[in-house]
Amino acid sequence: MNFCISYELHQPHEGREANLLKALEVFEDRCHALPTLWFVCTPWTAEQIDAYLRRFLNSEDSLLVEPMPVGKGWSGWVGQDVKDWLLRHLGPSS
Repeated sequence: MNFCISYELHQPHEGREANLLKALEVFEDRCHALPTLWFVCTPWTAEQIDAYLRRFLNSEDSLLVEPMPVGKGWSGWVGQDVKDWLLRHLGPSS
């Protein structure tokens, strides 16, 4: 399944972002779409992803894990690598 993962780290975030980025490497099929936005393809559920990544955040930080439906189209102004990932996993853009 495909997921969109977005996060916001609140100050001070001393090393948490580096730890979070390292943690995201567990998802072999991933795409760093925007500074704090990732797309991943994994058999994990949204709840499993959330529980795993929360270990690298504190209670003031924000995290959103949202499924991305296949075949529903997408739109955006992003780099070619991101477009390629979206096309491969979600199909053509809207």
